[in-house]
Amino acid sequence: MMDPKQQFQQQSQKIEQLAHQIEVDHSSDDSAVRVVMGAGGAIKDLELNHRAFQATSGNELGQKILDTIRQAETQAQEQMSARMSEILGTDVNPRDLDGRLDES
Repeated sequence: MMDPKQQFQQQSQKIEQLAHQIEVDHSSDDSAVRVVMGAGGAIKDLELNHRAFQATSGNELGQKILDTIRQAETQAQEQMSARMSEILGTDVNPRDLDGRLDES
């Protein structure tokens, strides 16, 4: 049987590895904006195709980009919490994982 300290260290290492592996690829509804998001809100890639520039205003395009990033961030948090729950053997709520973008 593993002592609690060793178990904690092993779980911590697995979670750290997991944080580097999580990657979500998400596109806006019209596919104009595509973002690849890692765990913790790290934006790994952002692509805008020709449809992105057909937006009626810069504000509209900015909002579309932010919405797509937020949706990708939510998906990454959900993946991270599900995998952490497996590692820890207890439920981890995605809302407990800090994201970088606040919707307020």
